[in-house]
Amino acid sequence: MTIPIQLTNQEQVQALLLEGGNSKHFSQSASKINKWVIFGGILLVIAIVGFTTVYLISTRRIILPVSMGNVKKISDAIYGVASLSLLGAWTSTLKKDERTYTEAITGNDEESWLSSISLTPPLVEQPPLEPLNLTEEIKNVRGIRNPGTNCWLNSLMQMILCLEIDKINAIGDIHPSINRFIRDYIANKGNPSKLNTTAIRQYLGQHIPDIKNPATSYKDAHEPFVFLLNEIRKTPVLEGLKLQITQEFDHRPEDPTEEEVDNNGMIDVCLPEKSKPVALVELLNIFNRNDQPQAITDDSGKKYNKTSESNFLSTAPQDLILNIKRYSHSITTFLGIKFPSTVLRKDAIKLTGNLALEEKYFLDKVTANYELTSFIINLNQAHYISYIKKDGKWFQANDATITQVSDEDALTAAEQAYIIHYKKV
Repeated sequence: MTIPIQLTNQEQVQALLLEGGNSKHFSQSASKINKWVIFGGILLVIAIVGFTTVYLISTRRIILPVSMGNVKKISDAIYGVASLSLLGAWTSTLKKDERTYTEAITGNDEESWLSSISLTPPLVEQPPLEPLNLTEEIKNVRGIRNPGTNCWLNSLMQMILCLEIDKINAIGDIHPSINRFIRDYIANKGNPSKLNTTAIRQYLGQHIPDIKNPATSYKDAHEPFVFLLNEIRKTPVLEGLKLQITQEFDHRPEDPTEEEVDNNGMIDVCLPEKSKPVALVELLNIFNRNDQPQAITDDSGKKYNKTSESNFLSTAPQDLILNIKRYSHSITTFLGIKFPSTVLRKDAIKLTGNLALEEKYFLDKVTANYELTSFIINLNQAHYISYIKKDGKWFQANDATITQVSDEDALTAAEQAYIIHYKKV
């Protein structure tokens, strides 16, 4: 049975892109890419000439018949034009790379194809996407193809599939791109190299602008992971979990502030200031109660110290996910240009296969035992891989390549873990 649905323009484009398109709808895009190359080359030449001129003026190799004050103004103007030209050349290169990346995925030029199709057909017959009941765990680990810069997303999806998804009874409520990916992963049909996360990345790009450009690798995968976790928060697995934050200040020690926020099972754990091997339980103790003074400025501009902060989960979640804050913050210039941080701390963390948490971490004063099930590491700030435990065996998931590893090798790799998943036992 099929149902008629009216798709919006954007949905039609995405649906056609997911199908890969048809080559007859595309025209050759080499000339269009060459235009960007030529444009970027012209801007680069202007930038080089501008910077060279500024250098010659500043070293008095070119003498201008004007006052020194005007010489500085002229130099600043030329420097500004050269800087903008260099930025324009770099932007045109990204535009070219984005087209090249699109062709690498679809095999054709996206813009030429989209310009040749109508975005307003009457009705599209499409089979309904029924909710999927997962009654048993995924039995094996499948490779996921990486068409370019999706290694971080591939690793995140490998970890998400380790959650208690067998209890999700209405997975059809999740976005279709995630729904279809999980269906294909579980079905384990056809060529494994065809399984990829491109559609999920397109969906994430609508909510996280930093990852819209498919030619750019995404450094800190924490934000998209939180978004994906929130997508399934309505499931019984993560429903109702809270995080209580208590803060004490030096100017009002008798009046601490308390805040209760929703939590999806993930907590952020900071590394110590000094680089040294540290046990995971030490980081959790800092999360539970951090007595390190921190300078705070209130809305009125008054400065004072936050003397302590305590964090408690309302109860022990089925899936405990730890985000080790290894990245520094991104830098945004006055022009609004965001440069992802390249600082990745490589401090070793001593993980154990089993984790026993005391009642001090939970408001309902329970104790809980957890088993290490999966984690993600970042290799040389450029490539993400994940380690997954299935049926008592550890596997390294490096995009489409799955390799079984020993328990010792897995725990050694876990010393550089970035996002960690413990399952309650």
